[in-house]
Amino acid sequence: EKSNLHRQICHRNEDCSTKEGTKTNKAISAIRAAKSLNSTCSYRAVEENVNEQNAMELLRDADVVLDCTDNQRARYVLSDACAKLRTPLVSGASVGVEGQLVVYNESGDMERGPCLRCAYPSPPPADECGSCAEQGVLNVAPGIVGTFQALECIRILLSGRCRYRGKEGENKKKASKSSLASSSSLSSSASSS
Repeated sequence: EKSNLHRQICHRNEDCSTKEGTKTNKAISAIRAAKSLNSTCSYRAVEENVNEQNAMELLRDADVVLDCTDNQRARYVLSDACAKLRTPLVSGASVGVEGQLVVYNESGDMERGPCLRCAYPSPPPADECGSCAEQGVLNVAPGIVGTFQALECIRILLSGRCRYRGKEGENKKKASKSSLASSSSLSSSASSS
């Protein structure tokens, strides 16, 4: 949506609608923006919304997952899948002029690291969750939170402890690390990015 462009800097005005009246998928426009900064990396677009049915498959090979969603249901889906996979989850959110950042599942010593459900066992009712559309957000707030999310992701990847499923040796052999950023929201959610 055009009303989100002030805070979603990898998307452009023309991504909001094409000549055919369709919108550019956010994964596609994000890859376009990333390629304009570094064309030597390889990128893979996942053009589907994360949900309870596909989360495990989508996240299975990720070393780190970044939660950039804007709705509680998607946050719980990502947190549940990452907890089961024992994959670090870097979750960020912002509204108004405030932001928050938390890293879940970072401790590889635990069978299942702390997750969102450890602090909040069930999602709040949808009508109790404010959105950026309803409450507003200063455009720099998500950018600052996103920058810190990127910093945490890099820190985890460089720590050499990014996989907790017994594949540390495999990771040392890899020339590059993978991460998966999910900026899609659930199709059944009330709020959208």
